[in-house]
Amino acid sequence: MFNDYTKVCIRSVIAAGELIEKYKDTKLRVTSKESHRDIVTQLDLAAEKLIIDEINDVFSNQNFIAEESGIQKNNKTSSYWIIDPLDGTTNLVHGLPMYGVSVAYCENGKIVSGAIYLPSSKDLYFAEFSKGAYKNYSRLKSGQENLEQGLAIITLPGKISSMQKSISVHEEIREINEKSRGILRLGSSVYALALAAEGKIGSIYGYEAQPWDVSAGLLLNFEAGNNVSIDVTQFECVKSDYQINVQKTQKKKL
Repeated sequence: MFNDYTKVCIRSVIAAGELIEKYKDTKLRVTSKESHRDIVTQLDLAAEKLIIDEINDVFSNQNFIAEESGIQKNNKTSSYWIIDPLDGTTNLVHGLPMYGVSVAYCENGKIVSGAIYLPSSKDLYFAEFSKGAYKNYSRLKSGQENLEQGLAIITLPGKISSMQKSISVHEEIREINEKSRGILRLGSSVYALALAAEGKIGSIYGYEAQPWDVSAGLLLNFEAGNNVSIDVTQFECVKSDYQINVQKTQKKKL
């Protein structure tokens, strides 16, 4: 019932997740990137290579936007595989279970397929445009009604681009915290977006998100029936702010 892009998304996130679980307790080399809170290990790199190899086993000459290796342009189309091999590396390094793997396929600006795997709980989330969102092959439907009735999650980059932006973001966080039942920062956008698609939280507010952080999660939430501020049919692979409200109403077709 699902296309080959979705099947490869599923297979690749599970393979990477199994690799992560196998080696997560070994001694990892930790290197900082943009800030001391934005780190990478050899496990991130190995998981990314595994995902790309899984995709290349099925499709040839593909374009990639991957967190660690960047843009790989192998054909003239505007279609990409968007890869986050390990989102929540800091959590993993500190022994916290909140991390995930995300792979999406974006065809000419439209997010067609996406999958998220949470290795610590062995939970698989995936979606295909117009075919719904699923957790472990059971159909997902949105669950919360409004901000006041649910928890909120905030996702932030390793480093906010400017002091002015930082002040604005922290003011919004204060307002959201007052309006909701409480605001959380889990340290993994991928993990948070999976929870939203499942209806466990009421809303997510993300700032300066990279495409690999959110592409699969945005499609998951759209297909689960949630109100997604970014149009998944005109997705731009750039840093962006986004908002998701988890609702009980049925998804409206674009």
